[in-house]
Amino acid sequence: MGLRDKRAAVRPLSRWIVCCAITCGAVVALAGCNRMVAPRSTQTIKDADARAADGDFLHAINLYESALDGSAGSAEIHYKLA
Repeated sequence: MGLRDKRAAVRPLSRWIVCCAITCGAVVALAGCNRMVAPRSTQTIKDADARAADGDFLHAINLYESALDGSAGSAEIHYKLA
């Protein structure tokens, strides 16, 4: 087996490694999209629920009001504010 044959055998392997690296990078990048797609108000509502459970109602009200966004999920927040 000559030097040229060895290089030809290594080239497909290096392409495979590059393709795997790109695929793994894409999977990792897309896995982080879940946080970007989830509304920020979800964490705010959890914080407001915790404040209300602790009895800090003024801070809970401020957090609930900041979570209002006019979506269908806002109905639950309005119910908690009532």
